[in-house]
Amino acid sequence: MIRIMLVDDHALIRDAIRSLLEGEVNFQLVGEAANGQQALDLLAETPTNIVLMDVNMPVMGGEEATEIICANFPKTKVLILSMLNNKEFVRRLMDAGASGYILKNAGKAEIVLAIRFIMTGHPFMSSELGLGLLGRQTWGIYAPDTIKR
Repeated sequence: MIRIMLVDDHALIRDAIRSLLEGEVNFQLVGEAANGQQALDLLAETPTNIVLMDVNMPVMGGEEATEIICANFPKTKVLILSMLNNKEFVRRLMDAGASGYILKNAGKAEIVLAIRFIMTGHPFMSSELGLGLLGRQTWGIYAPDTIKR
């Protein structure tokens, strides 16, 4: 069972992601938070495999929360879910310890694939961000035309 926490300051986004992931085989939503501090408070009480993390949030943003999660909860992976598509910004989040970065225009298939791929111990990057973005060669890249329906 993959235990997932949603962290986004917009309730509508959390509702949408929850709706996308509910019913997915071996996924269990274990908590929701509106900012990084709430996520850290929940993580202290709730075993979690993956945190789907927004970046720009009040109180504590995703970059700071990611650094703290990776330092204090090493078994918990962070998957950034953001609308920000800036090379240096993406690099900072990955350097902070995130296991993946996908854009908010991703569909259900890409989000599910990212979660499953990260759980295998590999990082994941949205196809729109591209392989060359971080100069790494071992990223899982989602290509919608390669998924059999």
